[in-house]
Amino acid sequence: MGAPAPLPLLLACHRLRVSVTSDLDVVVEADVELSPVASQPDDETVEGLVGLYRTMVGEHDDWDDYRRAMVADKRVIVRLRPNRAYGMA
Repeated sequence: MGAPAPLPLLLACHRLRVSVTSDLDVVVEADVELSPVASQPDDETVEGLVGLYRTMVGEHDDWDDYRRAMVADKRVIVRLRPNRAYGMA
C-alpha cells in the first residue's frame, strides 16, 4: 500500500488515492470522511474505535486502558467510500 496520507491533507481534500502493489497493480480512489478527534474516553469516536477493534480483533484485555490510549493518541476514524478502481491484476 502507498505511504499514509497526512491527516491535514485528508482534512483539506476529502479524497484519497491508494495504490496497491505486489502481484496486483490497482489504484482505488475514494471519498474520505473523518470522525472528530477522540477527546473523551466515552465519546462517539472512541465508541466507534471500540466497535472496530471488536470487529477486527475481538475483546481487549483492558478496555479502560484502550479508551485512554485512543484519547491520548488523538485517534480518528477514517471512512473511505471508494468511487473508482482501476489497474491490472
